[in-house]
Amino acid sequence: NNISIPYASPAVLPAVSNRPLFWYDSPTSTTALASGSSYTTPIMYLTDTFYVEAKTSQNLSATIGNGTSTQTYPFYTNWGYTRSASLYQSNEIGSFGLINQLQWKVTTSSTLNVPIKIYLKSTPSTSMTSDTWANLISGATLVYDGTMQFGTAGWLPVNLTTMFNYTSNNLLVLCEANVGG
Repeated sequence: NNISIPYASPAVLPAVSNRPLFWYDSPTSTTALASGSSYTTPIMYLTDTFYVEAKTSQNLSATIGNGTSTQTYPFYTNWGYTRSASLYQSNEIGSFGLINQLQWKVTTSSTLNVPIKIYLKSTPSTSMTSDTWANLISGATLVYDGTMQFGTAGWLPVNLTTMFNYTSNNLLVLCEANVGG
């Protein structure tokens, strides 16, 4: 459908489907601009066309590791904030697909409400190198921005607010916790 908007304004484009929706700037693009039931365009100065696709891909289910190792990251709160980057290789994950949930095994519970952000990004890198947080999240998809409480020991699911279509390469999981302090 055509949508008219004022000059130099963004537009919110809606779509309805019972399947995951992905937005593109070209009918042949394989890199989605966004996912979800709406897409907010950049500021528009000229007529442009955007494309939406309802995917039939199944959600990815993969367990990495055996859940017996412990560490304080990715959501360590003693210093007021943390940044954590983890690289998972495609052979560890085992398949590609839509990611709509991540889980971490909580070993020490806390009633503190923790504002967290989670970003995902496909990368050809096979190892981590030192970099700034701004560079790490550049090009990554913000898949969760909310508050979590780690009140119960055991596996904690985080339902992503934006699904991530993991289609190739290795997966970079970038987490930040901002409790202040």
